[in-house]
Amino acid sequence: MPVRERIPDEVVRTADEIELVDMSPHALRQRMRHGNVYPPDRAVLALERFFTETNLTALRDLSLRFVAGKVDDQLEGIVSERGLRIGPVTERVMALVDESPECRRALRRSASIASALHAPLLAVAVETPGVRLSRDRQQNIQTNVDYALDLGAEIIRGEASDLARGLEEVVRDRRVTHLVLVHSPHRGLHVGRASLADRLLDAVPGLEVHLVGEPAPTTH
Repeated sequence: MPVRERIPDEVVRTADEIELVDMSPHALRQRMRHGNVYPPDRAVLALERFFTETNLTALRDLSLRFVAGKVDDQLEGIVSERGLRIGPVTERVMALVDESPECRRALRRSASIASALHAPLLAVAVETPGVRLSRDRQQNIQTNVDYALDLGAEIIRGEASDLARGLEEVVRDRRVTHLVLVHSPHRGLHVGRASLADRLLDAVPGLEVHLVGEPAPTTH
């Protein structure tokens, strides 16, 4: 059953003021059972369909992460006006979106980290001008972007002639503290060539980079 009682994420992000009324999923479901949210006939259906404990827990987590990010933004604005420099007030988790099948594992991992830290979740897709992707690769990237949206991530798109520099710019601009990447082992000879993770760790002090590799082979 489609959920119509919602507004676009972009409207919430551009709001001048947001007030979060926090309540445990159990307490909210109790209020619904008592007819404090919907009429009794609608409450039964709502509790069975959408307002399950699992869905409400996920929505609560997204709300807390979102508000934490807004508080961080407001504080950064205040200190920048005073010419001060501070580290991030809250943790911020970001995953790189590419066309690889492992990308979904990286996105799930980033969502898990963000949930544990009550941190905003970002997903960035960086395009390199002059590099033409096949239709299949473009479709794979869009599929992974859609998957990131389903996990509650804010999508960031950008262009950069160098992937590491493009990511560094986004990490600094959005004050990211945790970056999740798909591990791409070097194949062949790459003498003297630093990995993407190494370049970012050297460029951004304090950044934590999490590498997600291929799943372990199943044994029979």
